[in-house]
Order: sequence, then C-alpha cells, then structure tokens
Amino acid sequence: MYKYGLGSAPTFRKALGALIEKGFVDRDRDTYSLIDVFFEKWIRMNFAIDHSG
Repeated sequence: MYKYGLGSAPTFRKALGALIEKGFVDRDRDTYSLIDVFFEKWIRMNFAIDHSG
C-alpha cells in the first residue's frame, strides 16, 4: 500500500468504506468498481499504477 501512497491498511480500509458509503465505489464480494467515470479518470491520472509487477 505504501508503494502507491495509500497509507496503512486500516487507513485504506476506512477510506474505501467511506467511498462505498458515498456511492463512489461499488462492492460485489471481493471486487470493487468505481461508479463515477470522472472519479475513475481522476484516480487513473493521479495514481498511475504499473501492472508489470
């Protein structure tokens, strides 16, 4: 989590819970989806994630 500047696991879980509660993120079992396309674009622009490993 620190690699992406997300803080500690408890802090991340609390923030994720708030995003779910506010309707920005949807949860289906262990899958999370961004609901707001503009928020998703902002996340992608500001938190570029390298999936190469």
